[in-house]
Amino acid sequence: MIHLPIMEGGRLTPENLIYSYKYGVFPWFSEPQPAWFFPDPRHCLLLNEFRIPRSVKRNIRKILHVEISMDTAFEQVMRNCAQVHTERYNGTWISNRMIEAYTELHKRGYAHSVEIWDRGNLVGGIYGVHIKKIFSGESMFYRLSGASQLAFIYLIRLMQAMDFLLLDCQDTTEHTSRFGAKPLPANTFWRYICINNTNPDIKWPLSKEDIFAKENIERSHLDSLLPEKKGLKIPAQSIIECLI
Repeated sequence: MIHLPIMEGGRLTPENLIYSYKYGVFPWFSEPQPAWFFPDPRHCLLLNEFRIPRSVKRNIRKILHVEISMDTAFEQVMRNCAQVHTERYNGTWISNRMIEAYTELHKRGYAHSVEIWDRGNLVGGIYGVHIKKIFSGESMFYRLSGASQLAFIYLIRLMQAMDFLLLDCQDTTEHTSRFGAKPLPANTFWRYICINNTNPDIKWPLSKEDIFAKENIERSHLDSLLPEKKGLKIPAQSIIECLI
């Protein structure tokens, strides 16, 4: 679907990105300056409507030898997304300036990635931005069949355990629609934005060490999805029952 920007220009600073995402606006880079969008309708996945097709479950069970990690290769995930998109569509909005800006956002704790590893090689991943209890998915890639699906499912299970409101998919894709994502009218999406902005900030957990007595987190469920320490990889086989 083609969307028109609501504005063009400005700088891709962490402050500008945080402010724009807080109000549901995101950039797609367009030389020589970014363009900012608030699509109507807005493709979103409400977490209570998340579903996993049987064909996806079969794909996942074929790659249980892989490992999952979070925030260990953020820039690498972005660059792979850019490369794969360029290979398939002869271009990408994920420019070097976008990568630099989002990597800085990642360092500040607002942008995150899920990585899928096969014998030490990065074979899939997803990245995006979280503001309070909304996660905006930016892009994903795979070099092993099922790897991006596994990364996506892992992300959703984390969000469900933390009682997030929704995943903002931004634009309509067949991939996210298979999991239950649907278009929301802009005014409906805006209501979710307003609700979200009344929530306190939430720290994105990277390990069991990050979990404290938070009322909005089901600790036992989240425990099962996280590594013991930050940066460690989790064998997919060990948490498959929590995922699918």
